[in-house]
Amino acid sequence: MILVSSWDDGHPFDGRLAEMYARRGLTATFYVPLRNREGRPVMTAEEIRGLYRAGFEIGSHTAGHRYLDSLTLEEAHAEVRAGKEGLEQLLGQAVPGFCYPGGRRPARARELLRAVGITHARTVENLRSDPRFDWHEIPTTLQFYPHRWPALVRNAIRLPLRQLRHKLALIRRIRRYRSGLDALPDLIEARAADDYVFHLWGHSWEVEALDSWPKLGAVLDAAAACCERSLTVGQLWAAVASASGA
Repeated sequence: MILVSSWDDGHPFDGRLAEMYARRGLTATFYVPLRNREGRPVMTAEEIRGLYRAGFEIGSHTAGHRYLDSLTLEEAHAEVRAGKEGLEQLLGQAVPGFCYPGGRRPARARELLRAVGITHARTVENLRSDPRFDWHEIPTTLQFYPHRWPALVRNAIRLPLRQLRHKLALIRRIRRYRSGLDALPDLIEARAADDYVFHLWGHSWEVEALDSWPKLGAVLDAAAACCERSLTVGQLWAAVASASGA
């Protein structure tokens, strides 16, 4: 099993996350806006550089954490380009990874992202660990949040039957627990022998709000003990692209 972790919004608590990952020999991707229109703080330039220097991937999350489906195509293009180029100027490196704020994708999303040089973009689709997906619509396995299984079912039934079967298998295991958050160590251990990608995602400000740092530590301990490899989203993209000759 390959562990992939990604964390959204660029909150200063991301530094605490990075320390927890580094202590366990794990890596992660941090999707960072330049500012947050919702009023939450964003890491300073030096904090972002520090994560990058420590070996973590920095991905774009738009300039102002704006939902792209609420904008015109021209506005969405400007928002994505400004977020990407701002991080590139800060880091002195290309930033080819992206995450849609709120998971909300605009019309012609793939065309928009390609126009600014984004090669891989993550959504907020949960309950996926199969290794085949569209690189501009990367799914996840589970959010680090105490979602109850009925809420996960409501999300899952909107999808094609092939994906639904896979999602329901995970939901059956989650039903044994009070929430998906409590089920995470068991889900990771159950997938350990599979040739699958377990993609954990969340927000560090929610970990703090829920006082869930000890639970996150237990999840990362299980991952460190079970996973074959820990990769950033970009490293996973590069490995697959290289293997396919893309």
